[in-house]
Amino acid sequence: MFVDRREELNFLEESFENRPQLIVLYGRRRVGKTELVKKFLETNDNSVYHLVSRESTKDQIEEFKQSLSNRIPRVNDLKDDWSVLLKNTGQLDVLVIDEFQYLIESDSEILKIFQKAWDEHLSDENIMIILTGSSVGMMENEVMGYKSPLYGRRTGQWHLKQFRFENIQSFFPEKDIKELVQIYAVLGGTPFYLEKFDSQKDIQQNIRENILSQGCVLREEAESLLKQELRKPDNYFSVLKAVARGKTSFNEIQNETGIHKSSLSKYTKRLRDLHILEKELPVTASEKSRRGRYRIKDNFFDFWFRFIFPEKSNLQQNTDSVAEKIDEELPRYTGKKFEQVCRQHIQKNREFNKVGRWWYKEDEVDIAAIDDRENTILTGEVKWTSEKVGKKELEKLKEKTQKIRWKNDQRKEEYALFSKNGFSEELKQADDVSLYKLDDLIS
Repeated sequence: MFVDRREELNFLEESFENRPQLIVLYGRRRVGKTELVKKFLETNDNSVYHLVSRESTKDQIEEFKQSLSNRIPRVNDLKDDWSVLLKNTGQLDVLVIDEFQYLIESDSEILKIFQKAWDEHLSDENIMIILTGSSVGMMENEVMGYKSPLYGRRTGQWHLKQFRFENIQSFFPEKDIKELVQIYAVLGGTPFYLEKFDSQKDIQQNIRENILSQGCVLREEAESLLKQELRKPDNYFSVLKAVARGKTSFNEIQNETGIHKSSLSKYTKRLRDLHILEKELPVTASEKSRRGRYRIKDNFFDFWFRFIFPEKSNLQQNTDSVAEKIDEELPRYTGKKFEQVCRQHIQKNREFNKVGRWWYKEDEVDIAAIDDRENTILTGEVKWTSEKVGKKELEKLKEKTQKIRWKNDQRKEEYALFSKNGFSEELKQADDVSLYKLDDLIS
């Protein structure tokens, strides 16, 4: 199933029209890189797609020759040498090398070989080369980094990310918005994960059958992927478990894990470099602010470290008890992820410089967005409850907004409330607040 990716396809198609091109396409495993390039190649007959395997250099060269054999005449007569083979790919319109990081792992000279082939031959040919990789850290450092032999050679790059909430409906057209929010809260926007859920079953059934059940791929997914990125993952797992349990400041994580501060700094940096962990700041704070909080960027990883990782032993013996615990805590967990959905809606439909959250000591605002050009600040509260939201919530929001220090004497203030179950009649009459129901979030 291929969903959306119009912006990414447009980027590839425009690049193709302006060859030669050396494009780096990277993103976490399961995010849809292979499906994207295969969709792009559907309209390009003179192209080669090659998937790199984790084998010896000799076997990798042999497999590469096999991939080229359908498009390049007499390629099997060529010497088993990367330089010779790459030189001859100039006959192609498009060459895709998928999981390029495996070549780097097996041959430390491969980047220099690609650099020489590009500089001496391919940069003058009418070819588009796409190097894809799932190891985000390796692609950013080894391929695109300042010290890389390919630095300055690439003509474009794209970090392929998860789908946003608005795309989830394409996977589950029968589901109502409430169910879509629940699915997004658990799985995030990774297409591989979304395809594992059965659209005919509710969220509880899907969690039991596709995450908790012995042998299902999602039960071990987060652990498996992290072990491929991290050589000694134990302390990283402890950090992620702490964050998933709500320990979001550096000191809270340090107290929860017992990891020395200097080591913890290295772990959090590594997880941020891998785009697994994110340091979030109040929307009005400067980049040097010490008020940062950590959060797990991927909803499924957050869910897994919150509910699965701490219960691994229990899962072996009593799946039902784990499922019951998840059922009990799911509404509260979903409520926090619903805030993400609402922030995405504001970000898409309004022009603000920054959209995020705001907090200071005991005060916190779910949504805070600022526009420096118009001196406008929008603040919002998000409610995933069974009750309708009343005017009292608007008054609380206004009170907290006054504590936000940002252009206080010259700003224009706007307010927004988001609710799972609607609003009181009194609140509907207010003319100084925007009200958003679930149905308003997908348009």
